[in-house]
Amino acid sequence: MDGHMTFLPVAQRELLAASRRKATFRMRTGSAIFAALLTFVMLLFVSVTGAGARSGQFLFNTLVVGGHLFAVLAGVFLTADGISEERRDGTLGFLFLTDLTGLDIIAGKFAALVLSAFFGLASVFPVLAISWFMGGVSNGEFWRNCAAMLNQLFFAASAGLAMSAGETRQARAVGKTLVVVGFFSVVLPAVSEGLRFASAHPVFQLPILLSPTAVRFHVGETAYLRDPFTFYLNLGASHLLGWLFLLFATWAVGRGWRLDANLPRASAGGPALNRRVLDSSPLGALMGAEKWPQRVAWSTSGLAVAATALSLSQVGSVTPLLFWVLGILLRGLMVWEVTSFIGESRRSGALELVLTTPIRDADITQAVIRHLTARYLAPTVLLMLVGLAGTLPHGGFIPSLIDIIGAFLQIVAIPTVGIWFGLTESKPMVAFAKTFGFVVVLSTPLNFLCCVGFAIPPLMIAWAQSKLRLPFRDILAGVRSHWQRRDGWLHSTGPVPTATPPPLPYIRKD
Repeated sequence: MDGHMTFLPVAQRELLAASRRKATFRMRTGSAIFAALLTFVMLLFVSVTGAGARSGQFLFNTLVVGGHLFAVLAGVFLTADGISEERRDGTLGFLFLTDLTGLDIIAGKFAALVLSAFFGLASVFPVLAISWFMGGVSNGEFWRNCAAMLNQLFFAASAGLAMSAGETRQARAVGKTLVVVGFFSVVLPAVSEGLRFASAHPVFQLPILLSPTAVRFHVGETAYLRDPFTFYLNLGASHLLGWLFLLFATWAVGRGWRLDANLPRASAGGPALNRRVLDSSPLGALMGAEKWPQRVAWSTSGLAVAATALSLSQVGSVTPLLFWVLGILLRGLMVWEVTSFIGESRRSGALELVLTTPIRDADITQAVIRHLTARYLAPTVLLMLVGLAGTLPHGGFIPSLIDIIGAFLQIVAIPTVGIWFGLTESKPMVAFAKTFGFVVVLSTPLNFLCCVGFAIPPLMIAWAQSKLRLPFRDILAGVRSHWQRRDGWLHSTGPVPTATPPPLPYIRKD
């Protein structure tokens, strides 16, 4: 013993490792560059159109909405499989053979998984301050929004670790995390807004204080000056709930590793396959084994129908932002289905077995497209139609039409880009983050800036198709470009060249 004790050793080790990880610098740099480019485009638009003093407020609100969306997505998809992956691989129990506790493991996982997202979000704050100098944004409003975005990241990451600590299957862990975060971030504010329109008693609106998204209603200068106590109460209550999620994760991780001995028996059955689909499309049957994405898709469309019905009946009001968020959720489910299927098949070795059969690369691509069409065409069309009907009376037809065109271009790009990242990334969560980030998150805000975002999905399709011209077996072998196949060093391009061994030295025999 060296005579001193290290506090939270796993967290210290993970922080040191993350400080040298390239992904940490890439996320921080990429977030800052994206925010800077978005600001440049908006400033150019303001200069050309000669917008007034509200341009600073518009730029500020756009960056804040993007920051909240980034915090939710990064918090969920960076942590939702953090503990469940360890339980599936059977490595979680080895940590408890030492003197580590559940607190050490959760603190280390939280530090390792959230650090890069924290750096990426913090790098946006200096760019966000540009709108502060443009006018229309106060000093306090700037700092309150920064605190709200950091709290949103902390809440989503805490919920992700809590759900991951109690699950072994990746799909269930991610699904539970999305349900929990969606309930507190979307459902609670929507219900509270409906109760407010119905003139319900203020006591029934108290649960909204647990929502990290509801802080957005109190960060404005007017709302804050009118009732500053509600802002701090909402921020503190949602932050405390995040700590409760971490405490639950600490308890669950200490209990769950003892139950992992039953994992092979519990997962031996697997999800049931559709016999009719299995005969016609085996890959489609495997992709359709999980039913929860389809339920979430129809629930999303049902929520849009209910909101539109309330709006048309004059009971409440609906904005294009609601349909914008619901559409992003649907496209996120599509990305998840593609990347999780390809990534998990690659990770388990099943994809290599499939490629040894007469199934061609084009058959895999067509199976993915047919599955997405069969599962998501009807909910997506329904969401678009009710979105137009719901926003038409409120003058939101043009934003809704722009969102529909952009959504169509993104949906076309999802299969190709998702397959590429699923084949090349070792972790399905990373493949999802890259596909969703480049195809959906990057282009959606730019759709409303002179339709600049319309060009991003076609460019991503062209880039991914140029990469997927390589055989899938070559991609799995580590090939990323055509120049790596020169000299016939891969099995698919010809025989592997063998170097002629040098002659043996002459040894004289006496």
